[in-house]
Amino acid sequence: MTRRSHQNTPSSSINIRLIPFQLAGLCPFSPTSPALTIALLVWTFANLTLVVILLVKVTGSASLLFMDPDGGKGHQLNPILLIKSSFTIAAHVLVLVETLIQHVTFRRVEERLESTDKSLSMVGSKSGPSQRKLLFYLVICATSEVGNFWLAQPLYRTAWYTTVASQAVIRLKHLQHMQYVEGLSIRFRVLKKQLQQFVTTTNAAKDEEKARYSGGKFASHAKQQHSIDGNLPDCLRKVFIIKSTYLALWDAGQLLAGAFTLAQLANLLQNFVQCTCDLYTIYSHLYRNDHHFGDIFDTVLGLIPTLVALLLVLGSCEACRTQVSNEVTFENLIFLFEK
Repeated sequence: MTRRSHQNTPSSSINIRLIPFQLAGLCPFSPTSPALTIALLVWTFANLTLVVILLVKVTGSASLLFMDPDGGKGHQLNPILLIKSSFTIAAHVLVLVETLIQHVTFRRVEERLESTDKSLSMVGSKSGPSQRKLLFYLVICATSEVGNFWLAQPLYRTAWYTTVASQAVIRLKHLQHMQYVEGLSIRFRVLKKQLQQFVTTTNAAKDEEKARYSGGKFASHAKQQHSIDGNLPDCLRKVFIIKSTYLALWDAGQLLAGAFTLAQLANLLQNFVQCTCDLYTIYSHLYRNDHHFGDIFDTVLGLIPTLVALLLVLGSCEACRTQVSNEVTFENLIFLFEK
């Protein structure tokens, strides 16, 4: 009974972790329910259809939505807002398209991670991605969007209405990538600790064995029988578990390398366009000596979540790369088998 409840724990934790991404249409599968997987696929496709319709409406009605009141006489279009809004919604479309294409890959990654969690629990370790960065980033995004809504002029508020959902999904895509990479990094760190423990134990046993043989035949025979008392098979069992866990994590990393390609390229292009347009807006306000400090502060608030997202993703990727290249290698496993 205890073992059965222990096996159900990882699935429930995975479902809770995936809920925000499932609601955003970024995770169209359920590890435990095929019926829910079909419903999530339909939900993601419905989101994609609505976003495509929104993109067509925004580009078709740009002269009405983004009419600049400070542009002089007549109805003059604000090209900065049109470019920002169009690229943001288009990036949302590409993110959902890749999610539908790669939904089988995401399922395979979750299966690999779930199997590694079970393996790590068998050797007495716990693993799980940290949620502090996720909560920290959500607080930053919520603060930024509330500030954008209250400080923006009616024209900028119209742009906010058309892009707030797309901005939320794009940022969640950054967080999804960060969470997977962070999870891989944490699991590789657990493997490193286990390998270090086994190597240290094996070296100590070898040194003890040399000391026993130097002490005499009888003492060597007695202590040698005591040292083999069930420890070697248990150690080999754990080594095989860690080796299979490493292979599963490596396979998950290879799958993730191709699962976020299109979405991250679209997000990076959207981030570049957004930063360029926002910096140009700040420059234009300062150049014209407009005392619209609310608009300037609103633009700066829009830049903060984008820059923080890029820093979080790059930091997680660098940490995982360090774990893989420097800390967990097959040479450790070969060294153990030679002992």
